[in-house]
Amino acid sequence: MCWGTPEDAATIIVNLPVRATPEFRPQTGEFLHRLNFGSKRKFWEFHHNDGEIRLSAYMDTIIGHLTSGQFRGLLHCMIKTADTVFPYLTSILSGRMTPEFAADQAEAAVNALWKKDEQTKELTQEKMADRGELDSTSISGIERVIHNPALGASYVCRKLFELGC
Repeated sequence: MCWGTPEDAATIIVNLPVRATPEFRPQTGEFLHRLNFGSKRKFWEFHHNDGEIRLSAYMDTIIGHLTSGQFRGLLHCMIKTADTVFPYLTSILSGRMTPEFAADQAEAAVNALWKKDEQTKELTQEKMADRGELDSTSISGIERVIHNPALGASYVCRKLFELGC
């Protein structure tokens, strides 16, 4: 789901295909709270009344409309993040892990995913620069880097998450 506000933000939400049972809702809430801890905005949302779990992100649209490339990149990143966290979430939903341990493991897995995408991005940038396709001072060169799927959407998403966007 994606919608924009007339003010300045587009919101993208990924609903996860599982719900927390009443028995495991406190642990699920703690797990997601630990994943959100330290963020300017919460990314993991949990509805205690029905157990629904969602991952949401916001993109600033004050300067311009959300482009299809930005949407695809952010959605791709969100889905990769949700896929990485999902095994730890299901461990909470089944009672196999404590929220603290699962959150630590999920954060480590997400950081490893982003580090891998960072390395891929650097290698791709080097190859593009060697071929003369990347001019780091030109806007068109930067846009090619941002919209190039080989660079890893998780890298862009991580930067957005770090900035609290």
